[in-house]
Parts: sequence; C-alpha cells; structure tokens
Amino acid sequence: MDKYNQKIGFFNEGKYFKNTKGLVFSSDIFFVFFQKLFRGKKIKTIGRLSTNEFFPKYSFDTSSDFTPLTYYKSISKLLLIFPYYILKNNKKINFFIEQVDVLFISPSGPLSVFFLNKIKNKNKKVVLFIRQDTRKLISIKNNNNFVAKILANLIETYIEKFVKNYSNATVFTFGGEIYKRYLGLSSSTFSIADSRYNNSDILSINDIKDKSYTKLKLLYVGRLAPGKGLEFLIKCLSKIN
Repeated sequence: MDKYNQKIGFFNEGKYFKNTKGLVFSSDIFFVFFQKLFRGKKIKTIGRLSTNEFFPKYSFDTSSDFTPLTYYKSISKLLLIFPYYILKNNKKINFFIEQVDVLFISPSGPLSVFFLNKIKNKNKKVVLFIRQDTRKLISIKNNNNFVAKILANLIETYIEKFVKNYSNATVFTFGGEIYKRYLGLSSSTFSIADSRYNNSDILSINDIKDKSYTKLKLLYVGRLAPGKGLEFLIKCLSKIN
C-alpha cells in the first residue's frame, strides 16, 4: 500500500470532550503536535469521552474522525473494572484497529498495552511516542503507592519487550535518557526532541560554589501537574538556607 494513502490512527490515554456543536477537544497538548505533523490528512482517533468539560483543552482538526470509549476517571479506577471495560468497548476497539493501517500511540497505561497487543495480533504497523518514564510517572501520580509501582513496572516492561520483539514498531523518544534506553532495544528508535543545552551551559558548578547568594529566585514555566518534577524542586528549595 502507498504510504501516503495509509489510514492513520491515534491513541493515548488522555481524555476527550465533545461540546454541543459536536467539536471534540483533547486534554493532551501532544495531540496538537500530532495534528500538525499530519496537517490536512484525516486522522482516526479513539479515547475515553468525558461528559464534563475540562481545562486546558485542545481542539481537534475538523477532518479528524473520533471514536468515543467509555470514560474512566483514573488508571486505578480503570483497573477495578478492566475486564468489564474491555467487554463493553471491545467492539469499538476492534473496528478502530481494522480501519487503520498504522497506529500512532503514546503508551502510558493498561489500555495502551491492550491496544499494542491488538496491533501485534493483526500484524499492523505501529509508531510509539515514548514521552516519559512510565515507571516514574504512574508512581508519582499515585503518591508512590506500592500497587501503582508494581503496575507501572509491568506496563513499562511490556512496552520494552514489545519494542524489542515486534519488527513493525518504530519508536520516537523525547529526552536523551529515554532515547538511549530504547535504542538499545530497537534500531528503529529515533530522538524527536531533546534539550540543546547541558546544565553547565546554563549555570556551572563553579558559579554556584564561588558566589554567595542572599536571595534565590527560580522561574518555572509549565503546567502544575504530576510528572513535571516540581515536588523535587520544592524539596531542594527547603534545604537551601
């Protein structure tokens, strides 16, 4: 099949909302990047549909085709009803998988594992966007809960084995550390974004040692959300005299 005529599917575990005008919005800004990557091409998207509006939200391109799945509040809530959830939504998921030639996925939870397994069984192409360390992210979002840590490790381990063993998988990573880890698993791994700066380009260790600071000001630009590492910044600041 001509690669330019392939039907593209997209899934991540963010939430979606449809307003009274029928416009669909995503909670994940990453979808904006994805739409710009395939500007002008119709994208089939699937995900959990919330009945409540949320902010911030990011609008779909009008050419996108959205398939709604049953809403779940969190991964922990999903796990409690997972067999029932799959039974209820399996028909939609199967139809979605049949309709796409290549699936772009940002895996981060148990439903991602289910989608990857479906793709593998159908021997279809998949492109994974690895944006964070799932082991750390799920643990942080669940206050380092013991069960959450076990779940996070199982999910990340599955993704790593999937990438290593499935020849139809291509991986795009964010960050040097994640890139090195996945490059060791598959040669079809590419770095899509990384910082162009080293810590020493911003402030060297000698600058810190040689100066006496009477006042320290830090500026954080970003969302106040789990996984951003702000808890570590706050702990560090508390130790500064």
